[in-house]
Amino acid sequence: MQNDYVGAAGLHNLALMPCGNIAFYEEDGQSYLSMVDVGYITTLSPHPSLEEGVALARAAYAELFRGVLGVE
Repeated sequence: MQNDYVGAAGLHNLALMPCGNIAFYEEDGQSYLSMVDVGYITTLSPHPSLEEGVALARAAYAELFRGVLGVE
C-alpha cells in the first residue's frame, strides 16, 4: 500500500512537486537536465509526512537517473 505523503500534508503542496519542474535542454551541443530538488517542498511547507516522502523520492530519482540517463 502506498502512503500519500503529499496528500497527508495538504493537497496545496502538489504544485511544489518536482515532476512539474524538470527541464531537459541543450546548449552548445551539450545536453542538460535541470530540476528543483525534491527536498525544496519541505522548505516551503514543513510537514513530517513530506520529510518521509522526500527521503523515498530522492532514492527513486537517483535510481531513475542511473537507469535512464546513466548518471550518478
